Amino acid sequence: FVYEVTNLDDSGDGSLRAAITASNADGGPSHITFASNLPPGSINLSTRLPALTEDGTSIDGSFLVVTPTPSSGPVPGIAVVGMAGEPALEISGHDIEIRGLSLQSAGSGILLDSMSTNAHIVGNYIGVGLDGSTMASNSGVGVDVNGSGHTIDGNVISDNGDDGIVVQTGASGITITGNTIGATADGKKELIAVADGTEPAGNTGGGIRALGDLVIGGTAEGQGNFIVSNGDSGILLMGTGGSVHDVSIINNDIGTDSLGEGTGGNDSDGITVIDTFNVTIGGSGGAGNRIRSNGGDGVSIQGVTSTGVRVSSNSIANNDGLGISRSNGAETLVSPPTLMLDGNTLSGMATAG
Repeated sequence: FVYEVTNLDDSGDGSLRAAITASNADGGPSHITFASNLPPGSINLSTRLPALTEDGTSIDGSFLVVTPTPSSGPVPGIAVVGMAGEPALEISGHDIEIRGLSLQSAGSGILLDSMSTNAHIVGNYIGVGLDGSTMASNSGVGVDVNGSGHTIDGNVISDNGDDGIVVQTGASGITITGNTIGATADGKKELIAVADGTEPAGNTGGGIRALGDLVIGGTAEGQGNFIVSNGDSGILLMGTGGSVHDVSIINNDIGTDSLGEGTGGNDSDGITVIDTFNVTIGGSGGAGNRIRSNGGDGVSIQGVTSTGVRVSSNSIANNDGLGISRSNGAETLVSPPTLMLDGNTLSGMATAG
């Protein structure tokens, strides 16, 4: 089934709301597109959109290219302006794809609920306007992740009122690649346009907060995330009772600009690991992260259950705290595997480490 959105109305024939309602009822995979003659613009919601429940549904606004944002491919052309306290979009089915939308001014940008699996969130602006450089904040989390098997790739997730991405307790098999988290799409700048000038583009909370299992980044071209200027850690792994384990953090820029000049640090640590086990940070073959100019430690490992943490072949420099630190019980562990450090480049630390 194919449904074409022909106007920017909140409801009625030809609206996005009508297309979602029809796709939820048709009993099969559906593709929701936007008419080629529809100009870029905003859909202003007066009530919450229906959750997407039918398996295999996709929404694609990415064929609408907005200038002057530089891009090697299509960028969002339709903004969904949500409501306070509500997600701009909710996904509650399997194999659902959201591509090429600006999701803004809502409680959260996208909610992947506990019933959802294998969603693809690709090439969206979340908390950012259609030009890629103007504030359009959601008051809460940019992407709220429950369920399993989701891929979050190539999005700009900035200026939200909480964390950029939260992977909730019980979520599993999550892959986060190629996202810009805390900067603009236009040249990955650290300042975003507001009515009376500019302000930092970072999310008020951290870049990524993980309470469930995931992979962050990858060695293939474009798979690393760019995580800068956020109000807490760039990446925070926060386990309780073994809830977070087997995490890989690979080939990301955390607290550095795209030219590697060491600007745009996150306010706290580059990476914080709390009571999380079997964590790989970096590695050989292009897997190393660049962790620079953050307000805390480069990598902070905390808690007596933070075991099997491997920090390898990363570039860690110019952070305000230690390059790599252990605390709150992590430093007292003697049983292997506790902490394996090898091949990192450490420089410009405030204190030894």
